[in-house]
Amino acid sequence: MSDSTSNVLYAERPGSSLLVWVLVPATVVHGLVLSSLFNPLASDSDMYRGIAEQLSTEGVFAWPETVRPTAYRPPLYPLLLAVIAKVGGAIPTLAAVQWVLSLLTVALTAWLAVWRLYGFDAWSCSRITTHPPRVEHTQYAAVIAAGLVAVDPLLAQNTWLVMTETLATFLVVLLLCLVARGVKSVRSGFAMGIVFGLCCLCRPTFWAFGGLVALIWLARQLVPSEKGSGVFFSSQHPNQDKGEPLDCDLKKTPDPVFRSRQLALCICIGTLVTVAPWTIRNLVVFGRPIVTTTHGGYTLLLGHNPVYYREVVEQPWGAVWSGKSLTAWQWSLEATMRADGVRPNDEVARDRWMYQQAWGNIANDPGLAVRAGLTLLGRFWNVVPMSTEERSLPSVLRWGIGVFYTAVFVAMGLGVWRLTRDEWSRWWPLVALIVSFTCVHSLYWADMRMRAPLVPAIALLAARGLRGPLVVDRESGRTGDVA
Repeated sequence: MSDSTSNVLYAERPGSSLLVWVLVPATVVHGLVLSSLFNPLASDSDMYRGIAEQLSTEGVFAWPETVRPTAYRPPLYPLLLAVIAKVGGAIPTLAAVQWVLSLLTVALTAWLAVWRLYGFDAWSCSRITTHPPRVEHTQYAAVIAAGLVAVDPLLAQNTWLVMTETLATFLVVLLLCLVARGVKSVRSGFAMGIVFGLCCLCRPTFWAFGGLVALIWLARQLVPSEKGSGVFFSSQHPNQDKGEPLDCDLKKTPDPVFRSRQLALCICIGTLVTVAPWTIRNLVVFGRPIVTTTHGGYTLLLGHNPVYYREVVEQPWGAVWSGKSLTAWQWSLEATMRADGVRPNDEVARDRWMYQQAWGNIANDPGLAVRAGLTLLGRFWNVVPMSTEERSLPSVLRWGIGVFYTAVFVAMGLGVWRLTRDEWSRWWPLVALIVSFTCVHSLYWADMRMRAPLVPAIALLAARGLRGPLVVDRESGRTGDVA
């Protein structure tokens, strides 16, 4: 065993033991929450369980009341619920599945932190050719990142709700792990495409992340850098940029640009294979190849309509749209659609009509639409949960959550500011993920719950901010923490 390998293995022991100190409390806390809060898991406000029951019993992705095929909800989470129902599982089984997914999210965040912070896997036996950097501080930072994910109020709450957040957060951290390892072969590119496709089938917002990444990749193709023209296809190990060999399956090619495009094609094929069944099904059922859902028009109109403008946007910060007013608006919306000849069972026409109404409201008063967008951003990045007549939290708990998120966001901003030029090659996908979700929810409906899939990326950047600046050891060429 080489000295470098033994050093990595030696560094593995303290990191693993520290990770146990994170996973054990997370296991206990989430277990206690789930065991005492099965009632929320019994509710089904977004009809995910109802659709899953139709899928498991009738084999149709349809509304439970009318058994009418639908594309209103993304398919992956109902498919998971249908599988649980098919094997005879009930609420405790769903609780256990979401509990395991939340713990896996914590563990993968810790692994990803080590990779992001130093560019190599300090918890594997992968061999590198030079002495590894000091990893003790890195693994402490990894535990900080994992700990922030483990105790995050949004993730803790959504673990016991029949919502997509727990599954989406697990999938996004799995995708980020694949991105961190880099696309080194056709197989790894195909796997990354599959996981990205699953993310989109769970939350269509991920398409914005994919689009932003594609634009950056095209820009890199047009203006290639000295370190390679790919985005995910250049080495994630610091030694490769120095021309030193690595133990990986990246095949040598005389044309790195061609290799980059080849691997990008593998990612696209993996994504297409994953989303194709949903798209083809919608083409057969609705006559249109719907890649996302028929829910977009409603979520756009929800944040851009005269009633919301009057009751929230034009009011002081903290105003909420009461449930009574929201219900009245929904009833008036149905009446207006019927008057315009839009049939209740025509999802595609309803979605198109709502998009038209929303864009009309935006065009009629652009200034108020901008204010509405800022209000949505404020709701998306809010640190204190808003209380309503239907849902209220004790003031101590609300402000405790506010202090927690304020500290995390300050650390995240510090982490972005402290990123060096060399680190951006490993960290930019996390920033792109946050930016893409923020852009989407500056237009579509937003609240705190919808930023749950960003929690691992936020925690990783916060851990980077808390770690401190980096210096380079000139004798060994290693990067380490400032003491």
